[in-house]
Amino acid sequence: MRFLMVPLALIAVVLIFKVHGQDFTKLQFQDCGSKHITIEEVDVKPMPIINPGPASMTFVAQLKKPVTILYIDLNIIRTVSGIALPVRCYIVNGQNVGSCKYPDICAFIKDLVTDFHPDTCHPTLIQHGINCVCPFNIPIQRLLFRDHPLDLPDASQSAATFMASGNFDITVKATESAAANAELYGCGRIHFTVKQQKA
Repeated sequence: MRFLMVPLALIAVVLIFKVHGQDFTKLQFQDCGSKHITIEEVDVKPMPIINPGPASMTFVAQLKKPVTILYIDLNIIRTVSGIALPVRCYIVNGQNVGSCKYPDICAFIKDLVTDFHPDTCHPTLIQHGINCVCPFNIPIQRLLFRDHPLDLPDASQSAATFMASGNFDITVKATESAAANAELYGCGRIHFTVKQQKA
């Protein structure tokens, strides 16, 4: 029996590495306890995401409560060559990067998206009450962003170099305050793959 356990253990290890090493061909999303938002659809194309390069995002959700300031708690697990490792929280130029707590989702997006500015704010955002000025003042409504164009910067040249390639498992929790007992506004878990653009 002991001799049988060794090959079975090796097979299990190979299967685990194979599962973790598979690229995603479609973004996967699971709700993890949202209270004030119903997320109907989330998608990013192409998948795998090619970095840097153009992409498009679809996000359809019903807000049940206005959005002003939302505190974000990110947990990121990155898998490369079948090895899954958590991405730690670290500070670069005074900014949190990685699996951190972010005090305001608007400021987080502003740091992430280069054209999140009143002069270059996309018309689709404006029609939903998002004028690219922080803090947010988004009323109760149905958000509908379908195939919204994105221009992804080169992550390898940014503070978030870990986002340049790999398979990602990211959990995003949003609350209305930083208090430990703060009510959950929304929570989502996404899985996707990023590949670097070939020279």
